[in-house]
Amino acid sequence: KHAPSSVPRIVMVLAGTPCDDLCQLRLKNSGWKICHAPKIVPPHVPGYARFKDQFVKLVMWNMVQFERVIYMDADTLAVGSLERLINTDVSTNHHPIAVAQDIRASKWVDGFNMGVAVIPTNQTEFLRLFRLLAGDRLAYEHTMAEQGFLSKVYKNKWKKLAFEDNANLAAWTWDRPLWKQKQSEIRVVHYTMEKGWAVGENSAYSEIGKLWKATKAQLCSERCGSAKLRKLAMASECVCAKVQ
Repeated sequence: KHAPSSVPRIVMVLAGTPCDDLCQLRLKNSGWKICHAPKIVPPHVPGYARFKDQFVKLVMWNMVQFERVIYMDADTLAVGSLERLINTDVSTNHHPIAVAQDIRASKWVDGFNMGVAVIPTNQTEFLRLFRLLAGDRLAYEHTMAEQGFLSKVYKNKWKKLAFEDNANLAAWTWDRPLWKQKQSEIRVVHYTMEKGWAVGENSAYSEIGKLWKATKAQLCSERCGSAKLRKLAMASECVCAKVQ
């Protein structure tokens, strides 16, 4: 609801990953289409197991049916207008990617965070990135997977997004004054430190976790209206069944 209905909504699903009937119906009811993306295996294993398939993001450069792609991680939540992201000016030759600065281990670092990104599509650039990765010709921070790789590739070339367009939960921990200053203007929350769906009542992030739970309940109430979807929701004990 935070982007114009004319903007195509696509969810990237790693090829081979199951997407059951309930998942597909939820997506369809919400106006999303599924893109099955091939796995891209890097020459070096990332430092965290959950990052092992992150290089699939390179596929976005090859989505040339679009002028550019606004990418958002599954652990992000839009809480305000996405118009600023949609209108962000990027091009392969000038600002080849727009991303927000990353914060890790209490410090703002030189690299960026790939949780939210605006990417100008270009098949030539896709092939360059793919060959660069496959050829293992670039020294990058393997621990951070595609984020480390792209931060190296686009060092000093990336366009900086506002904190409000990728409010990294790490800033809640390590730069609380900034979070409080920008809180009323935040448009995208990025649940890096603790995932929105897993934040408990006693969590240090419980206040921000309430946003995720409230949004989920609202969306389920609005989108899970069909009898077939309610039946599937009951079978899976989905929260949608509880709000009908």
